[in-house]
Amino acid sequence: MKTATTTLILFLSFTIWYLSAIPRYYRLARKTGLPLYFTPVNPSNPLWLIIVSVLGYDAIARFMPKFLFDRVKLTIPGWEYRCKYTMNHRLGVNFVLVSPGCNTIFIGDPDLGNTILIRRKEFGRIEVAARTLNLL
Repeated sequence: MKTATTTLILFLSFTIWYLSAIPRYYRLARKTGLPLYFTPVNPSNPLWLIIVSVLGYDAIARFMPKFLFDRVKLTIPGWEYRCKYTMNHRLGVNFVLVSPGCNTIFIGDPDLGNTILIRRKEFGRIEVAARTLNLL
């Protein structure tokens, strides 16, 4: 009984700590003026990336409750091929994915996308990606 209580307390503590970053990222995302979409999963979390690569989009969609899957499907690599433009119709052409680990901006407007690509040095990079490319 004592082990189960300790495990539950540790699990709840970790969950609260993990989700406590969302308000900070929400405040940052709100400054963009773009529509916001919240997810409880960090799309760049290595453990999540391993889980989704092993299970796959279809298996996660089949076994996860729909209300939760709707929140996490944008964190699964390759979701764009499955959902096509439906998320842009629902959320807007450009929107921000707010998660506990980072904000991700999705651009569906070709003119804005072109502007970002032209001015790419003015936009930040994910630190891991920058280190991989030896840009830091």
